Amino acid sequence: MGGGPAGYVGALRASRLGMKTVLVEERQIGGVCLNQGCIPTKTLLATARVLSHLKEAERFGISGRIEAQIDLMKLRSRKETVVKGVVTGVENLLRNSGVEVIRGRGTLLPGRRLHISGGSGKEGSSEAEIQGGKILLAVGSTSMGLPAAPFDGKEIVSAEMLLDKFEIPGEILIVGGGAIGCEFAQMFSAFGSKVYLAEMMKNLLPGMDKELSELTEREMKKRNVELLLGEKLEKTSREGDNIVSKFTSGKKIKAKKVLLALGRQILGRGIGLEEKGISFGGKGEIRVDERFETAGEGVFAAGDCIGRAMLAHAASMEAICAVENIAGKKRELDYSLVPNCIFMEPEIAAVGMTEDEAAAKGFQTIPGRFLTRGLGRAHADGELSGFVKVLSDRKTGKILGVHVASSRASEFIHEAAVAMKCGMTAKELGETVHAHPTFSEVLMEACLDVSGDAIHKPAPRLGPLPKGERK
Repeated sequence: MGGGPAGYVGALRASRLGMKTVLVEERQIGGVCLNQGCIPTKTLLATARVLSHLKEAERFGISGRIEAQIDLMKLRSRKETVVKGVVTGVENLLRNSGVEVIRGRGTLLPGRRLHISGGSGKEGSSEAEIQGGKILLAVGSTSMGLPAAPFDGKEIVSAEMLLDKFEIPGEILIVGGGAIGCEFAQMFSAFGSKVYLAEMMKNLLPGMDKELSELTEREMKKRNVELLLGEKLEKTSREGDNIVSKFTSGKKIKAKKVLLALGRQILGRGIGLEEKGISFGGKGEIRVDERFETAGEGVFAAGDCIGRAMLAHAASMEAICAVENIAGKKRELDYSLVPNCIFMEPEIAAVGMTEDEAAAKGFQTIPGRFLTRGLGRAHADGELSGFVKVLSDRKTGKILGVHVASSRASEFIHEAAVAMKCGMTAKELGETVHAHPTFSEVLMEACLDVSGDAIHKPAPRLGPLPKGERK
């Protein structure tokens, strides 16, 4: 029930495990991620990167005047083409895997029955009812609103609303300095908008490593993004064609558009869960056990609606675990090994604990650091900003957390996740040969730095070794 990254992946896995599988989806297959989130956002960010590189062409030895400007119609068309291609691919996978897709809104009935309305059943009717042996709930989440700035779908919008009818405003206020807010801030700055980025906490990317937050703030300022940190939005009002946003400090920002990027509101109420004795947590999340089963017998849940990692890739793995448990296997998910990525410049990626989290759990850590500018590849590509910080357990040497700001960070953070899953030490990962020249060498060097052995980092002079140790 739900066709997003949890629902459709769960359906594919269930079908391939030999189960007769029906997928119920009210809107588009792929959910928010494929249609109004991850895929369209990364498509637009790709355009922003190309535009930024064109403006810096002379730095790369390309002379001559390059006049680059955004063709909004073509930009929208490319976004729609990319989204349609990905969604069509998923629909074909479902069809070829024998998954029956029923369009409509599902409501749970007694006895693991599902009532579907507003869509089409097997006979093309607007109402349908199906019986399931087991049910997987993957009903997702939606953008969180704010009483001080109610959505109107035009000037005050969510990310989904903005991507649905994409335009480039002269000025935009983004409220929320997390992953979504930072990605959109850099995008609109590259497109020529005057960008204001407000965050209620004292730093951007709250909850992530402090050094990553500090670097992100510096990168935003480089791109002329005006930061309002420690600022809470109090009210909004209209002034001609502008929205005036007033903050509790008294500061006022006038902009053509306000984007609320405050996080996700979990869905799950009003679909019959309460009647089945399925309980909710304090944030509205559907409660599940380690097998992803709810209090309703035979009813499982995965994805944003259980409120754990709230990431598309985590949602997919939760659904795979749930379905394999339904099939009689035993699968659990170690959330400490789920990477978190932010697709800005430089990319931000992290897996495992921060220094504060490690200290709170009683670990003594040794950090290893290496700057991206220490890499030959970074100089060749002209992408020098960033660093890697590896946290190693002082007792065992095992890697507890890795925090990256670097070009391609989202591609090589998985190397750290695999190393942690296998219980590797920083020394073992650092001694693994890495191809040169690559950005992933920054991880190798940071691991070696835990013991002071990073090759391309100045080390303190220790003086000559005693005779017996010269080997």
